[in-house]
Amino acid sequence: MNTLVELTAEDKYVLGKVSGEIDAFSAPILREKLMDLQVTEGLHIELDLTNVSYMDSTGLGEIMDIQSASGEVKIDETV
Repeated sequence: MNTLVELTAEDKYVLGKVSGEIDAFSAPILREKLMDLQVTEGLHIELDLTNVSYMDSTGLGEIMDIQSASGEVKIDETV
């Protein structure tokens, strides 16, 4: 299954919609997209994972790494 990551950024807020699977093969896609935004402390990231069908520990680890770098990641089922 393909993984799709759509990000909308405004000031210090990022809204991300992720669909598909987030696993060892696709987690780098999420990381790359978020790192393109130059994640720094104070950035507020909200991820809508409603359409994620599967996530393994690698995917969760990527989200936790981003949270460590930015200070805030909110995960929603619906936005």
